[in-house]
Amino acid sequence: EGEQNRMVADYTALFRTVANNKSADKLARLHAVWGLTQLGRKNAKVGPMLVALLEDADKEVRAQAAKGLGDIGFEKSRPVLEKALTDAAPRVQFFAAQSLGKFKDPKSTPALIELLARNDNKDAYLRHAASYALSRIGKNDALDKAAKASSAAIRLGVLLTYRQLGEADIAQFVADADPDIAREAAEAINDAPVTAGDTVMTSPSEFASTRRLPTIIGPVQATRPVRSPSFSYRRSCCVSATNSRIAPASVTSPNARAWTSTLPFQQCAASAHSCSCARCD
Repeated sequence: EGEQNRMVADYTALFRTVANNKSADKLARLHAVWGLTQLGRKNAKVGPMLVALLEDADKEVRAQAAKGLGDIGFEKSRPVLEKALTDAAPRVQFFAAQSLGKFKDPKSTPALIELLARNDNKDAYLRHAASYALSRIGKNDALDKAAKASSAAIRLGVLLTYRQLGEADIAQFVADADPDIAREAAEAINDAPVTAGDTVMTSPSEFASTRRLPTIIGPVQATRPVRSPSFSYRRSCCVSATNSRIAPASVTSPNARAWTSTLPFQQCAASAHSCSCARCD
């Protein structure tokens, strides 16, 4: 065991030297960072070495250092990883978020929510990294407060977090003013699935009265087996004999009208038609 510890110390010193050598080949430096990460699982001294590399001029070295800190579980790096969420390089932000999720510290929730806001739905990978990290951290007051944020990007990120958690609070987004978020909520309730969320998806008349969703599920729901309310909503796109869109009169919500003008939802021409087409099944 003593010999093994000596070898770990020797390789740690070697990898540290190469990783910090600005004139070394870039791939060699990255391999050194990866080597430090592997050794960091047994050598507690590696954590501070990776933290120092977060200040490196090479963005990929910073990114791999951020990833390594999460891999070795160096939780003392939480503050610097939260700072790395504002790094100029998206990959650094991505891996910093990933590592913070691995730490599962609720104190990182506000920083991850701020990442969602700054990203503003521009980068789907960053949105996923932030929302998945939040799901690893779990439900807390800061996350629930963010569900009411004015930023659509934050609300969508929280919705995706609730989806990962199977959280019943996802149902509130069915009434969201943003039609894309409302649709995402309906799909999540069905796909995750979030069983408790089905309580807001049971009646087309309720959708209309609460301005939640268009009543386009009505014709299909009345004529064919429904696996879940939101399933019938998403699958109410079967092509009619005339290939016509849903009549505006069947939609009572202003948000829902916007959907019908941009999405190819269609209803069966014959009310008795029980659709079995590939798009519906």
